[in-house]
Amino acid sequence: MQKFRVEIFKYEVKSVKPTEEEIPSNDTFLEEQTGDIIWAIIHAENEVQAREKAEKLAQHLKTGSLTE
Repeated sequence: MQKFRVEIFKYEVKSVKPTEEEIPSNDTFLEEQTGDIIWAIIHAENEVQAREKAEKLAQHLKTGSLTE
């Protein structure tokens, strides 16, 4: 599995980029950013699968529903 860093802004996926990093819990940059931006690390086989997972996450965050 590969890791992808996802940025979701106002429940829409803005970027899906390969990464080797995990987001540390003590990342001060993330603590300073508040509002409508969500960052996540998604594990997937490829970028297409990562984008699909990110879209499902964004939909779940928007509606609170787990349905596909």
